Amino acid sequence: MKVAIIQEVVKGGGRLMVLIEIIQLLNQRGIVPIIITFNMSIDKEQIFQKYGYQIDFQVNKIKFNLFKKFPEVNTLWFNFLTRFYVQNIDLVINSNNTSCFLPKKPLRIDYVHFPRKVRVQNREFLRLNGQSPIRLKTRIARNIDYLLSHLMYFLDRMDPNFLIIANSDFTRRQIKDAYSLKDKNIEVIYPPVNFTKKSIDKPQNNIVATLGRFSPTKNQLDQLRIAKRLSNFRFYIIGFAGASEEYYRKCLSYIDKNHIQNVEIFTNLNYEEVRSKLSEAKYFLHTTYNEPFGITTVEGIASGCIPVVPNSGGQVEIVNKDELRFDTVDQAVDIFKNLENIQTSYSIKQLYEHINIFHVQEFRKRFGTILDTSAFDNSYPGYKK
Repeated sequence: MKVAIIQEVVKGGGRLMVLIEIIQLLNQRGIVPIIITFNMSIDKEQIFQKYGYQIDFQVNKIKFNLFKKFPEVNTLWFNFLTRFYVQNIDLVINSNNTSCFLPKKPLRIDYVHFPRKVRVQNREFLRLNGQSPIRLKTRIARNIDYLLSHLMYFLDRMDPNFLIIANSDFTRRQIKDAYSLKDKNIEVIYPPVNFTKKSIDKPQNNIVATLGRFSPTKNQLDQLRIAKRLSNFRFYIIGFAGASEEYYRKCLSYIDKNHIQNVEIFTNLNYEEVRSKLSEAKYFLHTTYNEPFGITTVEGIASGCIPVVPNSGGQVEIVNKDELRFDTVDQAVDIFKNLENIQTSYSIKQLYEHINIFHVQEFRKRFGTILDTSAFDNSYPGYKK
């Protein structure tokens, strides 16, 4: 069986962990998939060094990457071009968050982290705090990009005959509403989180850890605003960043201008180093609003941290305790100030047990069953032996 995985750009983050696990499952079945992409920024050796996985795949780069200044249009252009690259493929695994302009054949599995159609049609969906002013040319290009892609998405229909998988119930509801699908057409399989639970008897310190690449969507500036108001807590802000990246430099500048003394920043740590820092912390803070899932919060809880997270998106599914969720920075500060009182009303053990549903073994079992299911026979739409 020939399998292709399509994703416009492949780089680090939650989507990469899903791809790694899918490739591993395919390798176990004797399949070496082809990754069809515009840009692959990580290779097999880097995946092994960073994540400890030895996986086998091929890469087929599409050369006609024409609309870089219009990223949403470029995503749809990529989808259109894939039809010339999958003609001899039996199964396509679509990780591009949109099926618009994809061919009707071959058989396809859509693993949706969040539908791009919703992001295009609701540009205020993410709360992006602290962004730098946008140059006029960039603003004009962005508006043209959204206008054109918005018009194209009026033609978009998700084919319920293909298998649609959402990465959370939050994402499932967004897909359902955007495409007027029934619940039975969408399956939820949470992204894989490979964790070994640490002791929940944490040191009695006031260390708060955060984790995520430095980006406006991750809202590290909100983390700094919270830290500034909680001088009796120490903050470990952990993330991926290049020294020249604008948002990272903006965070450093904020620390310097506000003379914040209770923050340590750790960049580009490997997996074991991240785990070590999390194990030192008693609390975990997340500040991405409306995030479709949020792997880092699961990792924080697995390390025995008490989470404080936004009251939105997939975070509600991970942290099912109202008293640990916030809508504003002020509310987050209040939660930290009252953590000792909050801890008497619930047990961290409940969250600790709850995260079992996000473990990598659960993903392997459920996605592996899909790959092996008898539904993928010659009667399934698009299947070609």
